[in-house]
Amino acid sequence: MPKQWFVVRTKPRQEDYARKQLDWQGFEVYLPQTLGFVMHLRKKSWVKRPFFPCYLFLNLTPKERHWTTIAGTYGAIGAVIFGCHYLFQMKLSMP
Repeated sequence: MPKQWFVVRTKPRQEDYARKQLDWQGFEVYLPQTLGFVMHLRKKSWVKRPFFPCYLFLNLTPKERHWTTIAGTYGAIGAVIFGCHYLFQMKLSMP
């Protein structure tokens, strides 16, 4: 069975931490990011920010869908669910 991309919700401002933790566990993780402009104490800088705040994507086979492990990961809340169905994207192309 082919892999499918699933949406995982993360805790606020912990998307990168959850990505690192899930990657360390062996999952294929995608966190789209964009550059954001920040000005703090008259210092201007560009920082990477998540394109979708509080969300990241996991590419999973049916055997890799351990939702309790994913939900128990530091920084992650769990998979996005609508009723009884997990939200997944069949054809997501990665750069």
